[in-house]
Amino acid sequence: MQSFEKRMCTHLATHYCQALRSNNINIDKIDLFVKGGLEKARAFGIANKTEMQCFLEYLAINGVDKSLPKKKPWLHEMLRRDDLSQLRKIREIKIKASTRNYN
Repeated sequence: MQSFEKRMCTHLATHYCQALRSNNINIDKIDLFVKGGLEKARAFGIANKTEMQCFLEYLAINGVDKSLPKKKPWLHEMLRRDDLSQLRKIREIKIKASTRNYN
């Protein structure tokens, strides 16, 4: 496992343990969660480590859903926008995810 992945595993297990458990993400398999989350981030064009961390935190809080584009179309649309920087996308996602209308 690469050092960034290890840091994310430790970070999420330490700071997002309850959120992970509430989304049925096994702490013992956090490495698989991180690996899968980073693959999703890259698929959306997220390459910066800070933005990847924000994306992983979003997934930890809101859960990983294979039908994400159907259940949360606003998220899929936001990640696919070409007119926003990746950091702006992540900021917008965090803002929207914190309001009940978008969860």
